[in-house]
Amino acid sequence: MRKLFISAGHTRKGTDSGAVAHGYKEGDLAAALRDKIVGELKLLGVVPIVDDDKNALVQTINAFKAHISPTAILVDIHFNAGGEVASGTETFVPNTPSQFELDLAAEISESIHEMMGVKLRGLAYGKEGVKTENQSARGSLGWMRLTGENVLMEVCFMSNKKELETYLFNETKLAKRIALVLATFANR
Repeated sequence: MRKLFISAGHTRKGTDSGAVAHGYKEGDLAAALRDKIVGELKLLGVVPIVDDDKNALVQTINAFKAHISPTAILVDIHFNAGGEVASGTETFVPNTPSQFELDLAAEISESIHEMMGVKLRGLAYGKEGVKTENQSARGSLGWMRLTGENVLMEVCFMSNKKELETYLFNETKLAKRIALVLATFANR
């Protein structure tokens, strides 16, 4: 079984909460989803290594580096923000992704799409709902510097009130679905 690492983006209390919309902080949403996914994974017999909510990204990366291998799966959870009507889900992979990364990213995005009814954003290497890191708003993602199979999921647009409400209504079911995807890929 592959080692699995899961991080919730923007959980650094007081200094990096990420986007804020409709009374929610990105870091809080990401941590809640991560914790639900981890709970479901444990029920499936998979015990992931999880980041510390007090760490900034660089601290999480440094903590994970001591335990990762080229076959490890590294997942970072985020929520998008944009205009009030911005919509959809996307999962980022490195600029030169492995087939494993492409398949995992596509499966994550498809799961979110099916559970929430949001559109798939992006098309990388023939995979809908997948973008390379150079297609991100930043153009480069620190998460992709880790050795392993890397994906960074943007669950939905929290700035879109309807989409956020749909996510919150489906959060537990979505966590179960994503956990099943991750467990399946961990056993590949």
